[in-house]
Amino acid sequence: MLKKIKTKQDIEKINKRNQLIIGVVLIGLLLLSTVGYSVFSGDGSASGETAEENGIRFSKINGFWRAKINGLDFNFQYLPSEVSDVPVRVSFRLNDYSGATVYFVNPNAASTEVLNNLNAYILRYQEACLEGSTCNKTDIPIKSCSEKMIIYQNRNETAVSQVENCIYLEGEEAKAADAFLYKILDINWWL
Repeated sequence: MLKKIKTKQDIEKINKRNQLIIGVVLIGLLLLSTVGYSVFSGDGSASGETAEENGIRFSKINGFWRAKINGLDFNFQYLPSEVSDVPVRVSFRLNDYSGATVYFVNPNAASTEVLNNLNAYILRYQEACLEGSTCNKTDIPIKSCSEKMIIYQNRNETAVSQVENCIYLEGEEAKAADAFLYKILDINWWL
């Protein structure tokens, strides 16, 4: 079968039509990407909930309260006022963790929150067993309170305390973790 010979006008007409189709498709993609960016970007917040406590603005994002402190984003499950009843007896501040190796004893979901918030400051982290306690794992190191350790203990009362370099988070894990983080960040929720 022979191809029909096309005139110069036919070729120009086909080229213009193709350019028009490509132009419309590109404009459509630009519009859709702009709409998509405006809808799906932002802070990821489904609720748009915000709070301000102690001069710090918190935004609810993906189930966490996010605040920018010292130029970095920190995430919490509770606002400072929601952990005001948690006794915190800790002398450490955030700078005490700068460049340190931090050991976690009995890690759990709250340890992830502590680690995510301290990760920009610490050198590294590792699971460990506390010297003198029963340890069910044989492949992790045994450390004493001369090392920086965060130890989770299942207790009825939620509290945070310090013995040497060991921080004990007790009771409700997430509340204890947030109370500890607010304390080392110098966010005074009781004011």
